[in-house]
Parts: sequence; structure tokens; C-alpha cells
Amino acid sequence: MLNLQSIYWVRHFLNVTNIRRKLREARERCDISIGEVAEQTRISPRYVESIERDDYKPLPGGIFNKGFVKSIAKYVGVDEQRALADYAAGAAAKWRKVQNKCSIGPRF
Repeated sequence: MLNLQSIYWVRHFLNVTNIRRKLREARERCDISIGEVAEQTRISPRYVESIERDDYKPLPGGIFNKGFVKSIAKYVGVDEQRALADYAAGAAAKWRKVQNKCSIGPRF
């Protein structure tokens, strides 16, 4: 049985996984190439591809990543604030996952 917390996490997970899909689908729907997005936003094509794959390791991090997501969203017609919120939620979820993996439990 689903409780309110479970419903929240399901909705949260769907939003997080959709940011990359939203940006890619919007770009493809407008018949815009990755090269065009890169040229018009002045973001490396490698970074655009990485964002669409939800792979932020090649990116410089921090405020730069947010700026890239916002610029790409604006160019392809996705709501910028929603894209940033989805990106932030995804980053927080990944951070929690890393923390859970790296946390050391009590030693006996």
C-alpha cells in the first residue's frame, strides 16, 4: 500500500529522471542538433551531450552546471525554473545516494 511518503518519492523520482528526457525531447521536437544548441548557448557539445545523458562528471560543477541546464532549457523551449528545480532535485538525490554508500556504520 502506498503512503504519502511513497507517493512523494515516486513523483520525485519521475521528475528527476525526466530532466534529461525533457531537454533531449524538446531539442529533437524542434529539430535542433546538439551542435546548434552548443553554438547558440556557447556550451561545449560534449557538455550538452553529458547533460542529456544525465552524466555530470565531465562538467565543471556547481553554478556552471546550473547555468548550462538553464541555457539549454531556454534555447529548446523548456521552462527554465522547472529545469533548474529538476536538476537540483536530481543532484540532491545523487548526493544522498553517495552519502549512503560511503557512510560507515558502527564497528563492533
